[in-house]
Amino acid sequence: MCELILRRTYDDRHNQGCCYRRTATLPRGLIGALTSTFKKRTIEQASNGSEGIRLSHQLDPHIVLLGIANQNEAVETIAKISEKCRSTKVIYLSTPGNEVVVQEVLRAGARGCVSKVVSGVEIVRCIQAVLLGESYISPSLAAQLLTRSTQRNRVNRRDDIFATLTTREHKIMQSVALGLTNKEIAQKLVLSDNTIKCYMTQIMQKLHVRNRLEAVLLLRPL
Repeated sequence: MCELILRRTYDDRHNQGCCYRRTATLPRGLIGALTSTFKKRTIEQASNGSEGIRLSHQLDPHIVLLGIANQNEAVETIAKISEKCRSTKVIYLSTPGNEVVVQEVLRAGARGCVSKVVSGVEIVRCIQAVLLGESYISPSLAAQLLTRSTQRNRVNRRDDIFATLTTREHKIMQSVALGLTNKEIAQKLVLSDNTIKCYMTQIMQKLHVRNRLEAVLLLRPL
């Protein structure tokens, strides 16, 4: 699915239900949930971002559900809809493992984000929240974003710690990571064993670790 547009209908013929104009295959569960919940509204679908932008400008819908996987196209589509259709709120349907795109579409102006694999009921819940002026991110996506943010903070912290090491200390840590002993490192760098021991003490203090193993583990990418 690329674009699903939800708007209030002003045609009394549709007052008894939801009018859905279909141009491609959509999950039956989603369509059923939308048509049973949002009566007196029409639902229309666009086949791509450009058509979605055109329909949004033409219809001025309340809600646009956007399911474009490509990050650049998704961000561009949301930005253009948000710019031209001030009253339209965009909800992004994310593919699993696509947290980077979620962050970008939120910056571009999306008011809600849910995973494509969630039930139609949760998508309806998101739409209802956004229609009330709230922002909505499904719990599963929020957890993934939090995990990613935590990992990024840990990487930044690790980089900050290693920035305190001198050039010589970095060379020693590289040798430690290769499994070299203090004696072997001393021979490699043409230093005494005691000098290497002193360096290792300083390095472990800077890295806030208790032994060589913890220091090596800290070097590993997250």
